[in-house]
Amino acid sequence: MFKHQVRRLPVSAETRRYARALLAAERPADASGRAIHRFRRSTEPWAVDALAFLGAPELVPAVEHARAADFAEPLVRGDELGLPPGPEVGRLLDLIAEERAVGTISTRAEALELARREARK
Repeated sequence: MFKHQVRRLPVSAETRRYARALLAAERPADASGRAIHRFRRSTEPWAVDALAFLGAPELVPAVEHARAADFAEPLVRGDELGLPPGPEVGRLLDLIAEERAVGTISTRAEALELARREARK
């Protein structure tokens, strides 16, 4: 319903994306690195706004800390995983990014090993 109503309004595509991100946002379960990473993945670049919208301003420092700790480059690219292009590559890259964000992996070798283990499942 909202989607159809927003289309009729004279607003930019960016404003529509902003509204969709805020309306779809779910409050993180806690301030853990994993919960904040998942929240940011679904709400950036509007994570702080989404927290305000959800009434969770106490989580803003966790989001700001995670933003400051962001890495400029990924540990691996999809073409380095040795898999055919497809959704599995995206799933593995998301998993690698999440594990890196929470500190369980930090090197390219660890990322490739994680991808190998997960691809066998």
